[in-house]
Amino acid sequence: MASFQGTRINPTSFHRSQIGFYLILIPMAIMMLLPILFIINHAFKPISELFAYPPRFFVRNATLNNFTELARISSASGVPFSRYLINSLLITGVGVFFAITITALSAYGLKA
Repeated sequence: MASFQGTRINPTSFHRSQIGFYLILIPMAIMMLLPILFIINHAFKPISELFAYPPRFFVRNATLNNFTELARISSASGVPFSRYLINSLLITGVGVFFAITITALSAYGLKA
């Protein structure tokens, strides 16, 4: 049984024994952020860069034309994109509000 002197389950300051955890957690966090960064980069790519070969991870000529084109096409097609966006934001906000409320109430009840 290994003995880690000076460490606790929830330490109040950094200890050398935590370096191993950080060496694992930091690369994992970066790997989990890569798809989000990829999607955000793609939103600002012009069409010529979207279909370029070989594909590039980062955008070179950022543009907002994709968003203006989306607004133009959705308003002309009869698809209420803005309504879908507002509904998504509303449902997300209500869900987050209730999740925080319920978890805060349960944490208060479990407080020792």
